[in-house]
Amino acid sequence: MAKHFRCGRLFSGLDDRAATDQTIVVSRDGTIAYVGACSAAPTPASHDTVVDHSGSFVMPGLIEGHVHFVAGNAPTEEDVDIHAAAEFKALRTVINAQRLLAAGYTAVIDGGGRGALSVRDAINA
Repeated sequence: MAKHFRCGRLFSGLDDRAATDQTIVVSRDGTIAYVGACSAAPTPASHDTVVDHSGSFVMPGLIEGHVHFVAGNAPTEEDVDIHAAAEFKALRTVINAQRLLAAGYTAVIDGGGRGALSVRDAINA
């Protein structure tokens, strides 16, 4: 079963402008099979899913290459490493991960942040 995403405006990153009336088709195995004008898109089969985002702006997820989830707004490194309880660090990490996801980031790199791997594993579970 393929998924057809109808997009009002699509920014693919391949051009500097967003195109209007676009469709993205994702095949059963999760690969992108088509991106382009709705008028030239493959016709959905009866068992395919059509997701209507024709009133929305669609773009790929953003990637943040350097983040420290646990740091938050801690004024010093000691506040993070010494004075904060493990539970507090975990909660701050989750909140910061949620904020990034809500802002459109779908991939991040936390360079050695304590607790980030545990939160990743909990999200995956």
